[in-house]
Amino acid sequence: MNTNFADRTLAFVDGHVLIRDYDTNEVLLDKHNAINYENFSVAIASLLSGTTVSGQGFQVVQMKFGNGGTVIDAVGNVEYRSTNTDTKLGDLYNQTYTKIVDVDDPANTDTTNNKVEIQPYDGQPYSDVVVTATLDYAEPAGQETTDNTTSMNGNFTFDEVALQTAADTRLSHICFHPIEKSANRKIQVIYTIRIQAGS
Repeated sequence: MNTNFADRTLAFVDGHVLIRDYDTNEVLLDKHNAINYENFSVAIASLLSGTTVSGQGFQVVQMKFGNGGTVIDAVGNVEYRSTNTDTKLGDLYNQTYTKIVDVDDPANTDTTNNKVEIQPYDGQPYSDVVVTATLDYAEPAGQETTDNTTSMNGNFTFDEVALQTAADTRLSHICFHPIEKSANRKIQVIYTIRIQAGS
């Protein structure tokens, strides 16, 4: 059997995160993110082959939020930390909240606003995986009442986000300027991963 591959192609993966105020559409973040290529390649191969780990697949089931993506000094200067995407165990620096986006999970009580969709483009060599997570007014429990706190270190002043699979692997990580989630506003995160095959 000839084991030489006669047809070669390249696969590109690009991530983008949009965070907006659900009611006003004010854009709070519009930025590309880092991909964990090792975990992503395993996820694609596993999904194509039907492979699971302890019965769990590699579909995206959670969006994880944390407050360890930046370091802020005494005078307010912000230093952005490197993303944890260079090892298979890469994770948030300090996870403080998770949101279920698996529409088949009974704990997902709003599948319209918390979901994973595929967006194909006819005739094009790329498709998008669009992960939407919406933090409603009452989420998370224990948040501040209004978004005017002077502290940048609160548990729900988010500055990092990642996507997690059912097999407990992280596919991406982004660090950004802190955004406070408080009870006076509803925030939506639209996390898009574009997968392209070809040169």
